[in-house]
Parts: sequence; C-alpha cells; structure tokens
Amino acid sequence: MTFSTTATDPSSAFILDDKDICLAKTKHGEHNQLAFAVMLKFFEINQRFPSQQDDIVVLISAIAFQLDCEEISKLDTSNRSYKRFRLEIRSQFGFRLATNADQQLFRGSNPNAAKTCNNPSSRYVNKGF
Repeated sequence: MTFSTTATDPSSAFILDDKDICLAKTKHGEHNQLAFAVMLKFFEINQRFPSQQDDIVVLISAIAFQLDCEEISKLDTSNRSYKRFRLEIRSQFGFRLATNADQQLFRGSNPNAAKTCNNPSSRYVNKGF
C-alpha cells in the first residue's frame, strides 16, 4: 500500500493529534481503540478505508505505540463495530449519506453518472457538495 503524503518522513503522516487520540480512547477496549485510530488515520491519508488486502502493519505499529496498546495482526472489517466506526469517521470528515436530490444533481452535471450512481461506494457525498 502506498501512503500519499508530502512529508519527508512517511512515518510522520502516521502521527495522531490530541483530538484523534481522545476520540480513539472513547472506544471500549484497546483492540477497538487501535482499530478505530488505524481506520481514522488510513482514511485521512487515503480517503478510503483499509481492506483485507491492504498491508497496514507499519501503520498499526506506529499507532499502537502512540496509544500505548498491544498491536493487532489485522482488521476484521466485517465486524459490527467497524461498520459503526466507518460511519463515525465519515461524519468526522464531513461526509453524509447521499440523498435523491444529490443523485439527481450529480446525474445532471455528469452524463456518465448513470453507471456510478448505483455503485455502493458512491452512496456518500461530502457535506459541502
């Protein structure tokens, strides 16, 4: 996986700020705290959530060190908690579920939108849209 960052040290992109740490610490259990923080940072860097195929070992290690918790080997993205985490993270970054009005606006501005509007990944729009 490639992390896109402008920093000279790629690991500096993995640094959580105080707000992110406080948000992660509200989750029950170290495993959930680490998983939430990893998902949050991954989304911040890549504008998507990690999949099972992504190699995020370095990110997990860096964030586990910052949260002072035990590392996990992988994220179980099918878990109910992770689905809830994704909703919360999208909200943090200003995304919401797309409405029919958004879909019509998108279709009106993009003649090829008929194919993409039915795509499950296009269900969310930025609140500024």
